[in-house]
Parts: sequence; C-alpha cells; structure tokens
Amino acid sequence: VWMRRRRIRQATAPSQEPKHIPSIQELLSSPELLEAQGELAVLEEQLRAYARSKPEEIANLVQDWLSED
Repeated sequence: VWMRRRRIRQATAPSQEPKHIPSIQELLSSPELLEAQGELAVLEEQLRAYARSKPEEIANLVQDWLSED
C-alpha cells in the first residue's frame, strides 16, 4: 500500500527543472554573479540546495539547536 501511494504521488507530482546554483568558486571567479543575485540570495539558494540533498543532516542540526535551548 505504501509503495503504491508513493508511486502515485511521484507520478502526479509536478516535475521541477533544477536551477543551476553557482558554486562558491564560480562566484569568486565572476563577481557579476554576486552583483546580479545578491550575496544573501546566493547563500540562501546554496543552503536550500544543501538541505534538499542532505535533509538528514539539516534535521540533526535543527534537533541540536532545539536541544540547546
């Protein structure tokens, strides 16, 4: 049942084209990228990409933050 629902959900989910997120090396080699996108926007996109690729690490980090308080 779970596998069937998962397949249906994946089939009906809209496919999103992954955007190219410039790496830090690309940003340093071409400063116009920083000016065009803004430094904070670039960092935010890099964090989002990292969170998509490694959600377990992000979850552990948030749990650590919450346990500190």
